[in-house]
Amino acid sequence: MSQITEAVLALNLSAADMAKAQGVAAVPELTQLLKHEDNAVRTIAVIALGEIQHPEAFKALMYAAQEEDNSVAGTAVTQLSKHGSLIGTNQLLQLLGTMKSEAARSQLVLTIGRLGGDPDRGGLQSFCAQHDDQEEALSCMAALAKLGLDKSRKDFSVHFMEKRDLKAFSMAEYIDQPWLLPYLGHLLRYMDPVETLGDPPPGFPSMLRVCDKAVVLIAKISGKQFSFPTDRHMNYSIMQISEAERVAGSLP
Repeated sequence: MSQITEAVLALNLSAADMAKAQGVAAVPELTQLLKHEDNAVRTIAVIALGEIQHPEAFKALMYAAQEEDNSVAGTAVTQLSKHGSLIGTNQLLQLLGTMKSEAARSQLVLTIGRLGGDPDRGGLQSFCAQHDDQEEALSCMAALAKLGLDKSRKDFSVHFMEKRDLKAFSMAEYIDQPWLLPYLGHLLRYMDPVETLGDPPPGFPSMLRVCDKAVVLIAKISGKQFSFPTDRHMNYSIMQISEAERVAGSLP
C-alpha cells in the first residue's frame, strides 16, 4: 500500500501535500479511493485531488461531485472552484445538470456566477428555471444578479429588504457590487438583532444588529475608508451609522 493511500485511509490531510508533490501520477490511486465505502475517506481523497492541476484530476472531482453525500459532493465543488477558470463554465454547467446533492448544486451555481461572463448566463438561467428548491433558488438569484441580470437584481433586492437575515447578508457579500449600496443604506435603520456571537471577550458585543452588518458591507463594497474600524465585530453608534449612510446613498 502506498503512502498516499495510507494517508487517505487514515484520514490524514498530509495526503494533499503528497498529491501536490506527485501530480497527475497520483490521480489513478486517488480515483480508486473515491469508491471507498467510508464517505470520510472519499472526502480526503477529494481534497487530495484538488491539489492536482490536471484534467484527469478535474474529471475525478466531477465524478465525486455527482455523489448523493453532501459532504463529499460539496468538498468536490470546493476543489473544482479552485480550478474554475481552467475547467471553464461550459463543463461546470454540464456537471450541474448531473448532480444529486442540492446543497452542492447551490454551491456550484455560486461558483459559476463568480466566474462571470455573459456566455454563462443563458446556460445558468436555463438550469435555474428548472430548479425552485428554496436554497437553490436563492443561489440562482444571487449568481444571476452577480452576472448582471436585471430581473435577478430586482428579485434579490426585494428578498434582501424583506428577509434581512444572515443568509441574505451572505449572498449580498457574495454579489459584492456597488448597485447594492442604496439597499444596504436602507437597512441601516434596522436595529433588530441578526447574529448571535456567543460569549465574546470583554469589549465586544454579544450580538450584531442588521445595521451593524450593513455598515461592514457598505465599507467593503464601496472601498471607502471610514473614520472608524469596520473590520471587527461592533455595535455602531448613530454617528457612525450616519457616516455609512452618506457613503451608501439612498434608494431611488
